[in-house]
Amino acid sequence: TEGYETYNWMPETGLSCTDCPNPIATPDTTTTYQVMVTDINGCERSTEITVTITTDCDLEAIEVPNVFTPNDDGTNDLFRLAPNSKLLEITQFEIYSRWGQLLFSNTGFDISWDGEFNGVPAPADVYVYIIKAKCEGDEKIKDFLGDVTLVR
Repeated sequence: TEGYETYNWMPETGLSCTDCPNPIATPDTTTTYQVMVTDINGCERSTEITVTITTDCDLEAIEVPNVFTPNDDGTNDLFRLAPNSKLLEITQFEIYSRWGQLLFSNTGFDISWDGEFNGVPAPADVYVYIIKAKCEGDEKIKDFLGDVTLVR
């Protein structure tokens, strides 16, 4: 908020200014900033704000569909990750039945499940996926767990 006599932002890392009311923050990692303000009467107040940095491998950046329809109509016939230019490798792509039976497993880059198990169409149901992926600029392999509905 503007209207104070002094502003003192800490830490200084990634800030456009440390003595102004509205600095622009561009940290490389998630950072909690604290600001100490003083009004015209010498009263001090402080508050903090956290700027969260996410990588391209966070769940918000990787798009995983929640429904697919393997009916050979050319639309949503495969369950796969949406294209992402930062995605380097999928180290694990597994599909499980709701009872924990492994139905599909593969690794690589452009992987998809066609809704079949042992050459037979799997029934309409909710299936669990486990995807482990590595993205550009991120040394760690990230886990993506969720479910997908197969509609026939």
